[in-house]
Amino acid sequence: MAMDNITQIHCFGSYLEQVAKDSRLLPSHIGLLMAMFYYHGKERPGATFIPAVKS
Repeated sequence: MAMDNITQIHCFGSYLEQVAKDSRLLPSHIGLLMAMFYYHGKERPGATFIPAVKS
């Protein structure tokens, strides 16, 4: 089930609040995440974003 726009905006706002508190993250980390969401939304709108994790 895809999130509606209001839920996405709230989640992203919460994420940015946490990022602001973490001194380990650089602006490039935030920019990379934003680019991933942007291109994912353009290529596969409404699809679930599942990041790949190496184990």
